[in-house]
Amino acid sequence: EQQLYFVNGLGMPNGKASVPSMLWYASKNSLAVFALTTDRRPKENTPLYFAPFFNIYEDGKVCMGTVSIDIKNSASVEEFTTAWEDYFFNSYFSHLLGKQNPIKGNCVSLWKKLIETSEAFPKDVLKKNNKTLKNLL
Repeated sequence: EQQLYFVNGLGMPNGKASVPSMLWYASKNSLAVFALTTDRRPKENTPLYFAPFFNIYEDGKVCMGTVSIDIKNSASVEEFTTAWEDYFFNSYFSHLLGKQNPIKGNCVSLWKKLIETSEAFPKDVLKKNNKTLKNLL
């Protein structure tokens, strides 16, 4: 389970919810995230899905809003990874970006239900984005 924060305007409580397996694609200054349908380590041809969160563009890039990114050049892989996870999950999710809904269904209703019930994330709501790991590399 992952602690999630939402702006008041979404009408959702902050809380813990199950999230899908994720692929993180980060540089020192930017982050893109994608969802996976299995917990297995992805291969070049593993299909990627839209990450089912707010504040993410259609290409997977995360809009960090007012979050100030400060990752040291000397950061180890562990520090780098932890820093991005903190930036992503400790910021407030506020709105969907672009014209596309990242899931099959209502994103607000989904997260509200997952926080209220502690159910496992339903992988059947994930939408393929026609990319694979190979497309990112």
